[in-house]
Amino acid sequence: MKKIVFAAVAASLFAFASCSSSKNVNQEENAVETAVEQAAESVEETAEAAAEAVEEAAETAESGLGWEK
Repeated sequence: MKKIVFAAVAASLFAFASCSSSKNVNQEENAVETAVEQAAESVEETAEAAAEAVEEAAETAESGLGWEK
């Protein structure tokens, strides 16, 4: 009888540990996904700012050379 109780307790502890470990993995995956999304947004914002700066520089150069449309 003690072996059966011990086996049941061991199985429940193993199941609990596996579930807890799975939750930690999901949390880590969510954290990584969030960080990647934030990095992508930052890159996109930087690219947009650079594109705007290039457009402004081109407009300034055109107006300075008399190439206005």
